[in-house]
Amino acid sequence: MRNLGPLSAQYFFNLIFLHAGFAGIGNSKQCRKARGKCVKRRCPGSLKRIGNCSRKVACCRKK
Repeated sequence: MRNLGPLSAQYFFNLIFLHAGFAGIGNSKQCRKARGKCVKRRCPGSLKRIGNCSRKVACCRKK
């Protein structure tokens, strides 16, 4: 596999995270704006993870 270069690699990783549902939510204010709530560690079964509120706190929203 050839070297993608720093800009192409950054684009690739951004694409993966957006595809996984992490739409740039990185703090509790952005989480609330996206109709989510901050939950420690993992989201319960009825919620899906849409980002992070902090390092060990997930942002979750109803499925």
